Amino acid sequence: MKKGFERWQLLALPKKLAVLGVGCLVSIGLIWIAFSGSTSANEGFVPADPIVSEHLLERVIEENYSQAGAKLERKSMLVQTVKSENKLFIFDLNNPNSCGRQGCLYVVYTADGKRVLSLYLKRSLLEDYPLFAVEKLAYGGEFPCLVVSQVEKKAVVSNRFCFSQGSFVPVNRQRQSRYNSN
Repeated sequence: MKKGFERWQLLALPKKLAVLGVGCLVSIGLIWIAFSGSTSANEGFVPADPIVSEHLLERVIEENYSQAGAKLERKSMLVQTVKSENKLFIFDLNNPNSCGRQGCLYVVYTADGKRVLSLYLKRSLLEDYPLFAVEKLAYGGEFPCLVVSQVEKKAVVSNRFCFSQGSFVPVNRQRQSRYNSN
């Protein structure tokens, strides 16, 4: 009886290793999926130079960057395009000289070069909260509303901006605890 028990243990060992190996592979796959799906603050932002016209880039630099002796490199500028009936461009100037205590400068322009929103935002966000989210509906305006999320103390604050009378205006503010599972 002892020999049969030992034989079973030896046969079970490769099965246990196989199950352990498959379990490790599944765990690694799940961790990879979880981290590859995480949201970064600059998700959706791409280099502006190949997407935005040179005229609009020059205007953005001229209107938002006037430090004497310093130069804003166009290559460092990032943009997120909002496609709607009319196109919007959200610019991240991506430059230490455009950042301060309140965060870094983000500006929103229409395709014809009109600045319609300027905000200083901090890039540190939690997963599931993009810096800029675009709502599908445009409330009485020609552009969809933008939801801007920021971490404040132990909560995520989402501010909704909708287009009205030539610019984006704050419409409402929602505060959600970081630790809330909803």
